[in-house]
Amino acid sequence: MSFNTVTNDEEAYQTVRDHLLEQKEQASDENGECQYLVMDSYNEVYLKCAVGVLINELHYHEGLESVAIDVATRNGPYNAVGESNPRWELTTESGRLMKDLQEIHDDVNSETWPMIFDMVDQAYDEFGFDITIHDENDIVLPYSDYERSGVGWTTVIKQIRQYLRWGNVDLDGTKVDNEWCETAKEKAKAELGLMT
Repeated sequence: MSFNTVTNDEEAYQTVRDHLLEQKEQASDENGECQYLVMDSYNEVYLKCAVGVLINELHYHEGLESVAIDVATRNGPYNAVGESNPRWELTTESGRLMKDLQEIHDDVNSETWPMIFDMVDQAYDEFGFDITIHDENDIVLPYSDYERSGVGWTTVIKQIRQYLRWGNVDLDGTKVDNEWCETAKEKAKAELGLMT
């Protein structure tokens, strides 16, 4: 597999989205445990997870497996992504984005990935990549008020995942609310050729 470096969060999102939609399956070992990189019998990489696609094989080692990416401690997987993409200035938001994309890979059936990414792309087209959380009066909330659930794109991804899983969202004050999700879901179904 070839490796293309990314330089910002938006490129990282697009790289992960395109990779997962093309791969169409989780990168997991024989026990079903998700892996950053999965090798075939010839020791060639043939599957990568959401974060794994952001790690150059030169910066990969087996010690990364079974370690979730951690923004707070800037652990092994986080550092491997940074070393693999030296022009990408990783921020806390970058780490949250990677974690949320990893959760899509690990926790969501791969058959649902096209729907999730179509809906996220719709949010991107409508709101731009720099989404912030607003209160009911459309005033941007201070960071401390929404720290528990992430900011920007991580919130969009969480809202869409939650909506597809439970049928509603619970974080008030975002533009990606229940009504928006329902409309986006129907549009995604039409674009993907799914039954409505």
